[in-house]
Amino acid sequence: MIDVMNKAGFDISVLGNHEFDYGEVNLKNRVEQADFDWVCANIDMGSTGIPEPFDYKTISID
Repeated sequence: MIDVMNKAGFDISVLGNHEFDYGEVNLKNRVEQADFDWVCANIDMGSTGIPEPFDYKTISID
């Protein structure tokens, strides 16, 4: 799915409950494979090794 999102040119994605369905290792791999940023304001990745998402991100679209 990340390959499709990368090819589609996603600028940003939001971490939700289903991103955790397949475990922390899978999520870490997905986040690292993404060519776009992730946002989520109510998650603390702590010592999981998963890159911390942005609380918010401002983007300009022409």
